[in-house]
Amino acid sequence: METGVALGVTTAFILEALEAGGAGHLHSIDVPPFGASPDAVGAAVPPRLRHRWVLHRGSGRRVLPRLLPGLEPVSLFVHDSLHTAYNIRRELELVRPFLAPGAVVVADDVQDNRAFERFARREAERFHVVREASKPAAFGVAFFDSGLSSPPARH
Repeated sequence: METGVALGVTTAFILEALEAGGAGHLHSIDVPPFGASPDAVGAAVPPRLRHRWVLHRGSGRRVLPRLLPGLEPVSLFVHDSLHTAYNIRRELELVRPFLAPGAVVVADDVQDNRAFERFARREAERFHVVREASKPAAFGVAFFDSGLSSPPARH
């Protein structure tokens, strides 16, 4: 599952991995960029991979709470939508109860606030924040070995 598609470069890479593995579907949530055609969302996704993809048009704030209860447990969640602390925290907290054992959460552009890091410290078994050398950006990766339950108690 991902929030934030834009042209769909990351989407295409995820779909390519699912295709190579021969299983899985990706549910994506996004709205077209301001002034762009609705068809711009996911334009980089090759037609041969679209059978594994479901695009839900709308904001994550509106779509995510309705979508999660009807899906199988989420093994990968990619946050690449609005990068405010509020939105990052909200999306990660919404998806947490639906994570499968062994799930991975990736959040892009986490350099402007500490929402991802705070969430990951509290909820994940382990996490990393990777700073890009060529630009002032960072992304976070969190691992949820137990999934679908409260994280283990910290001592």
